[in-house]
Amino acid sequence: MRAPHVVPPTETGGVLHLLPVDTARGGQVYARALVDALDAPAERHRILTLFDAPRFVLRADVELGVRDGRLHRLGFDPRATTRLCRVLRRLQPRVVVGHGAETVKYAAFAGLGNTPLVYYMVGSADPRLHRQPRRLLHSLYSRRATRIVAVSSDVADEARRRLGISPDRLTVIPNGRDGTVYRPLPGERGSNPRIVFVGHMTTLKRPGLFLDAIEEVRRRGLSFNALMVGDGPLEASLRPRAERLDVEMLGRRSDVPAILGTSDILVFTSVAENEGMPGVLIEAGLCGVAVVSTAVPGARDVIEHDRTGIIVGVDDRKGLIDALHRLVADRSLSEEMGRRARERCLAHFSFDESARLWSELLDGLEGDAAEWRRHR
Repeated sequence: MRAPHVVPPTETGGVLHLLPVDTARGGQVYARALVDALDAPAERHRILTLFDAPRFVLRADVELGVRDGRLHRLGFDPRATTRLCRVLRRLQPRVVVGHGAETVKYAAFAGLGNTPLVYYMVGSADPRLHRQPRRLLHSLYSRRATRIVAVSSDVADEARRRLGISPDRLTVIPNGRDGTVYRPLPGERGSNPRIVFVGHMTTLKRPGLFLDAIEEVRRRGLSFNALMVGDGPLEASLRPRAERLDVEMLGRRSDVPAILGTSDILVFTSVAENEGMPGVLIEAGLCGVAVVSTAVPGARDVIEHDRTGIIVGVDDRKGLIDALHRLVADRSLSEEMGRRARERCLAHFSFDESARLWSELLDGLEGDAAEWRRHR
């Protein structure tokens, strides 16, 4: 375990954002953009990562450098708590924001004292947390939070039902993206519809189901182009099948806005586990792309069913294929859905609005913290 990197001790106070690890995924991209938007000389915002990993997008101010190991995989590594406790004493932040359940767990055991803790619930709970002992533990450290920010109405419902969080401690702040970055590029769209998958190549994202849908719609005689963006443990095993189906696999890319901006249909195939409000649904909508999505948490917040996209059951393989077939066969329908999707996402899921809601919440936290301490 390498020594932690810490900002100079004179830079105390401000808001400290905790993330488990640096990756190139949507949650980390959003956290970095949020911190950049909120950071100001009057109140600095900093990022801390708990576990060691290659540097991708976070540019963390504090890296605890705890190496991944058996304790972490079992659910709790006390080294992270010990190091976090030391850093908190040194930096004395005004507020700590835990991005995800894992960071809140470590913060709850790190001795925050009267420092307000905001729990940013970014996804539905791991099914293991539905078991009684883990759910009780999750409920206990969730109650340590002064305020809980849910990324979608589905996640807020889960916090109320499974964790017993009272509605007056819950706030919904949707994910957000920049509509000037994610935008349609209509002059670069081809004569054939372009269907795209964007996501991590894991069993939870089910990229194989995307290939199933492509294979069946091709078998029905429709002509289109298809590609997949993303890397992960399933990438190598999927590549031979993708080649047989004439699906281009691009791997991890930094030009996702341009790829979505020249696409017609996004197919989102994830299971519900760990989803809260998939950022790629907002990105596709801002790019004027119609979406076929499984009914994961947050999907109904972003997609207006049968107007900006089509939502099918998580296990409805036939429904997913039929929905894709419908949009490929009727390009005017997919174009109209894409146009409505951009209007909806600009109105409800802009990054500026998301950052404004965060700023208001953090500015008004002192009263919430005092009330929480009285009833703790």
